Amino acid sequence: MLKQKLVMCFMAINCFAFSQTENGRYIHKGLIRAMATISPGVLLEAKANTISIHGNFDVYIDEDISLRSDAFYYLNTLGNEKPFVFNHSVFSGASYHFKTVSHIDPYIAFQPGIAIARSYGPYVITPTNQVNPTDDDRAQYKTTADPLLSGVVGFNYYASKIFHLFIESRYVFGTHLSDAPGPTSLSEIKFSFGLGFNFN
Repeated sequence: MLKQKLVMCFMAINCFAFSQTENGRYIHKGLIRAMATISPGVLLEAKANTISIHGNFDVYIDEDISLRSDAFYYLNTLGNEKPFVFNHSVFSGASYHFKTVSHIDPYIAFQPGIAIARSYGPYVITPTNQVNPTDDDRAQYKTTADPLLSGVVGFNYYASKIFHLFIESRYVFGTHLSDAPGPTSLSEIKFSFGLGFNFN
């Protein structure tokens, strides 16, 4: 625990010192950033809250454009309504970075992607589970690969030559192409924030 606190203090001091000595736009061609964080989400049709691990890799090919890839590993859905057994997804596309005169880096991104998902069906009630059926008592539809589209809005703050802060929101659009009787929407809003690494 003490070691973790010392590392956090070092990072905070480093961020503060850098932000006080550097001026102007920080991002440049060749800059690479990466991060991993816990990402909450809201399934718009099911009105259920999800939790995923979100990883990202971003390469700036000039001062305004970067190429990025993202992956979301589904952990769970909070609450009683659980439409999916799992719903992992990957995205790849480009970001446009708006010009600023500071270390703040606002951007928008467009990324097509693909989801690997399996959804729950109705409960299969038997004499032994009719009182308190669980998710293990639900039918499951087949696992499918589903095409996705997504748009991202967010910003980075490069407070250090090594670390940056980030926050972004992503809208995901898609349909789960399972053998369920009806289509299941994959439309979701995801949120990500935290501390990432950047390499020059």
